[in-house]
Amino acid sequence: MSARIAARDLDLRIDVGPGEVLAVLGPNGAGKSSMLQVVAGLLVPDEGHVRLGERTLTDTAEGIALPPHRRGVSLLAQDPLLFPHLSVRDNVAFGPRSRGADTRTSRDIAEDWLRAVDAGEFADRHPGALSGGQAQRVALARALAVDPDLLLLDEPLSALDVDVAPAMRTLLRRVLRDEPGRDHPRCAVLVTHDIIDAITLADRLVVLEAGRVVESGPVAEVMSHPRNPFAARIAGLNLLRGTGVESASAQPEPGPSTWDPPSSAGLAGPHEPPMPRIQVDDSPRTFATVLVDDLGVDGCVVGDFVPGARAAAVFAPAAVSVFRTRPGGSPRNVFTVDIAEITDRGGIVRVRGDAPQAPGLCADLTPAAVAHLHLTIGTRVYFAVKATEVRVYAC
Repeated sequence: MSARIAARDLDLRIDVGPGEVLAVLGPNGAGKSSMLQVVAGLLVPDEGHVRLGERTLTDTAEGIALPPHRRGVSLLAQDPLLFPHLSVRDNVAFGPRSRGADTRTSRDIAEDWLRAVDAGEFADRHPGALSGGQAQRVALARALAVDPDLLLLDEPLSALDVDVAPAMRTLLRRVLRDEPGRDHPRCAVLVTHDIIDAITLADRLVVLEAGRVVESGPVAEVMSHPRNPFAARIAGLNLLRGTGVESASAQPEPGPSTWDPPSSAGLAGPHEPPMPRIQVDDSPRTFATVLVDDLGVDGCVVGDFVPGARAAAVFAPAAVSVFRTRPGGSPRNVFTVDIAEITDRGGIVRVRGDAPQAPGLCADLTPAAVAHLHLTIGTRVYFAVKATEVRVYAC
């Protein structure tokens, strides 16, 4: 699809391959819902087209805009939107019946799909008697009962309890990946705020920001080498963007080397604590620097890198050590930060600090390290990370 909507500042192009599941992420207001509405036929763009296989669903230049029910597209939203006056069976049978199937055939299709989503036992109930997870399974069966070529999933798990969502995620994966009986693969577009959805369900990932595609690629690639702050945040990584230059600082010698694990980082206070454990092989490494204003961040080059061009420096919060006084010693990147937030992350404490050139940098510490360093909101500290723990690449 390619679409431009001036009133919503939307201008993007997205492609989904046969049988592919594409995850779309982005902050609120990025254009995710508008994109789905264009594909579903609920919104006609000022300019653009939507094609599904050999069929044209929308083409503003040709005056084509098929209505939603003729698109071969199903939309599963956060709210199941089941008809309250119909039984579960009749809710699922509604789609096939509206497309011309007789009553018996429609009900057979409905029962087949209810069994497929583990909801066969609810066939005679009404929606008011279902839990949230049960209703969402029925809604999935209803979306698939019309045999769509494209399934649109708009935050389908966001309204479910944390205990219910994993089972629904497993069900979605089974339906999307292992569905038998189709002569051509079904594709899907999944809009989500949950990175677990993207990791477990999708083949590729697109990040939208301000109505534009700012990042696109295989899920593993985008998550390990993000080029956009939002993508880095959901991947749980620190990202600094600037201009790439050849590194002028002394570099570690290649060869086997290890440090202690990050659980002890920061415990030594003003002294140099052990650094996160890494293993360096015997192959030579290329180091480079990313200049963020007048701040230089050294790291190992991975993938494409062109001196003088835009580049990113990325590192994990677990690779960061925290000091109350500026550290010395072996080559490392040091950031002066004021602590802005301290949050518990299930036994690990994430400390977020703000710095003039590097706002929002995070470090993961043990509760003991936080207590030992007497960290509180507003405390000035130093974040340090070795160049060997930083990845530098073109962005």
